[in-house]
Amino acid sequence: MPTAEHAVRVVVVDDQQLIRDGISILLDREVGITVVATAGDGLEALDVVRRLMPDVVVLDVRMPGMDGVDTARRLVEFDPAISIVALTTFPHDDAVIAMLRAGASQVVGKDATAAELAAAIVGAYGGATAPALHRAASPDVSLTPREVEIARLVCQGLRNGDIAEHLGLGLATVKTHLNNLRAKIGAESRRDIATYAAQRGLLDT
Repeated sequence: MPTAEHAVRVVVVDDQQLIRDGISILLDREVGITVVATAGDGLEALDVVRRLMPDVVVLDVRMPGMDGVDTARRLVEFDPAISIVALTTFPHDDAVIAMLRAGASQVVGKDATAAELAAAIVGAYGGATAPALHRAASPDVSLTPREVEIARLVCQGLRNGDIAEHLGLGLATVKTHLNNLRAKIGAESRRDIATYAAQRGLLDT
């Protein structure tokens, strides 16, 4: 675990100054985390990371110019070992899935608490791929075609009722499939399902 003496060095990237400054202030109050710099766009983030070599980059998904996805790709190209936490207003946004594919290991909503963001940063630094997936089943877990289909619809942001209507199933049937899916992959939330689907390539088939 990080300590005050050996803190995780973090760069915060967001195009809104009020948000990145606020995040920086909150994170600096967390033991074991030090914000070494902030950046307002992707290009500035690349420059800062090259100069300071932080442990973790908290990276906004949606930014003008070079967005979070492109920035994440370039950061990983520069330093494959870098840890990225995707910061988003919309956890089920397609861009979040793209961020995970590009190299982000954690996703945090902008409505998260400072403690939740700090936990995601420490998790990313420690190599965790998602809040619950460290307890997930093995990568070769067998999902039924229906479970894969439902996982894809969850990634699109559909709720249970929408999934039921889309697939022509009863709501209770959808809930059963979701419960089975969660049990198989060790997911505790819809975000965990989306993360698992992206990491296992379920969205590409």
